[in-house]
Amino acid sequence: YMGYWENVSGAPLSDYDWLMIHHNAKLPERKRFVEKVVTGTEKVVVDLGCGPGLWLSLFADHLGDKAEYFGFDSDKKTIELARKLNQLSLINCSFSHKNIEGSDLDFPEADIFLVFNILSYLDNPLTFLNRLKARLKPNGRIIIRQYDGSTFKFGPLDSKTRYKLEVDLFQSVSSSQRFRHYSVDDVFTAATACGLTVDDVQFETFHKTSPFDKSFAMYLLNSLNWTRNFVSRNSQGAIDNWSSQYLNSTAPSYFYEVDLVMMLS
Repeated sequence: YMGYWENVSGAPLSDYDWLMIHHNAKLPERKRFVEKVVTGTEKVVVDLGCGPGLWLSLFADHLGDKAEYFGFDSDKKTIELARKLNQLSLINCSFSHKNIEGSDLDFPEADIFLVFNILSYLDNPLTFLNRLKARLKPNGRIIIRQYDGSTFKFGPLDSKTRYKLEVDLFQSVSSSQRFRHYSVDDVFTAATACGLTVDDVQFETFHKTSPFDKSFAMYLLNSLNWTRNFVSRNSQGAIDNWSSQYLNSTAPSYFYEVDLVMMLS
């Protein structure tokens, strides 16, 4: 069901349309992030759970053909799409359909491993990070990004309505066997236990205030629709009321969410 934004393999929040809408809404911020984290000396960049290659393409825009790029994803259709989308723009790049937790997968040695919103889908994040650690080049880094499902905030909203909505969502998705929507603490714990040096920890806030531009409004609308699938009828009504009042309006409103960002070496 497209309202759940699943890819063909059934991973929630992994459908191409969802990823593209998300990417476009945050493109300026993502470009700035890449500029901040690359040194220009990287020769191999590996993206685990690469999806259609959106992040890899930003790194390639910055590093060009001086580096090689490898993308791995467990969803075959997504990898086929990544190859198609990037065949002309990404030089020295390969995309592979692999179970990234599979013991038969040998990761290339890398200067940068990108681990973006993927640890919440894995059975054992610590084991996975330990495998990456063994494949880091000298001075190489693992860059982790993990969204915090508890910080998706839109407003203004009265406190009782907000609390009910958040409780509804938590009760509905917290026991999911397919992904962990509230996984920041698990990710932080794994990252600090894997034996690498934690060079930096940031809680990166993405925020917007009205009026919202089209690309962001589309992202927010789809995020609200995704949330709507998992909450009570009363909370659905609250989402609908807020959307009709604020989403395409100049009336004062806001949105913010937080990502955990960690640099390991």
